Formats: sequence, C-alpha cells, structure tokens
Amino acid sequence: MRRHIDGQQAMFVAFNIEEKSHRTIRCEPSRADAILKGMSRDFNKAYGHIGRIGIPPESLIKALLLRAVFATPSECRLCEACSFNILYRWIIDWPIEKPMWTPKAFSMNRQRFEKHDLVNKFFERVVSEGIADGLIDDDDRNGWSSSKGQKRANKTHRSVVDPDARLVQACRRPEPNTNHRPQAESGRAMVVASAWNLL
Repeated sequence: MRRHIDGQQAMFVAFNIEEKSHRTIRCEPSRADAILKGMSRDFNKAYGHIGRIGIPPESLIKALLLRAVFATPSECRLCEACSFNILYRWIIDWPIEKPMWTPKAFSMNRQRFEKHDLVNKFFERVVSEGIADGLIDDDDRNGWSSSKGQKRANKTHRSVVDPDARLVQACRRPEPNTNHRPQAESGRAMVVASAWNLL
C-alpha cells in the first residue's frame, strides 16, 4: 500500500543519539573523553578562575579532532557543519539548543593552546594508548617518531598523491621598483609577503 507524505511534522522528537551514530562514526568519543578527563589539571593551568566562562577546551579539542577525521577544509566549514549536524554536536558535547560558536573561538584560544601545549599533549596520549592497545604497529610508530620535530624537506616528506610534487622553497620578498609603477610593485610585494606568511 502506498504511503503518502505527511505534511504535519512532529513538533517534539526523542531518540538516543548513540544508537544512531555508533555504526557511522569513525572515531571513538569515549576514548577521547577519557584522555581529556585526564588532562583536567592541564586545562586548569591554562584557564583562569575569574572572568567570563568560555567554551570548554575539551569541546574545542574534539572539534579539531573532528575536523581532522572528517577532512573538513576549514574552521568556518566546521562551525557551519556543527550548527546543523546532530552527530557532530554529540561528539563535541555541545547541546543542540545552544547556538554554535563562531570560528573566532579557535582564534581566541589558539595562543593559549600553543602556550600550554594542550593539543600536542592530547596527541601524545592518543599515540601512547594506541601503542599500549596494539592499535599502532611498529611501522606507524617508527614513521611518526622519525618525522616528529623534523623540518619538512623533500628528502623526508613525499606526497602520496603526486610523488613528483616538491615543497615550495622559501624566497626573498621582491624589492619594490621605485622607478617604474611604484604603487603597483609595492602592492605586489605586500601580496607576496602575505602569501609566504600563510604557508
């Protein structure tokens, strides 16, 4: 028997998000939660005890993990996806009824995270647990250890997609030509300098 579309949608819906997401998700929030819980002292050192209450650092780190796992191209796209994706909100522990934060939240906390090395500490613990649980083999471990703290170069880093690709070499910023169209050349130099700063 044919079913017709019901134009009257339900106003309230109740369901268990874990039952709908455990087969489709590619990361384990419970493992990340356990590691982040053990970093509570690190978070207390990074954040003050007075002032306006901000976004939990656990949610920010899990959002960055979410961006890496699902290959989200930018923080803007990540915030946009989290604003309507219930699965993403469940991963980062952000209530559905609350508005999603803006990419400015990452910018405001980036310096704090770098100063206290929070992301690297989280990554170190993830790797340690992976090795202890047998999820990381010797090849992965040796590859990660050899590249850690190593300056990127064509000898040490090779593109999997395009083996012939090479890293861009740093160059000096071109000097503006004062004898020929000074404004245009000066503007071009500023563009080149800005581009290198983004790399």
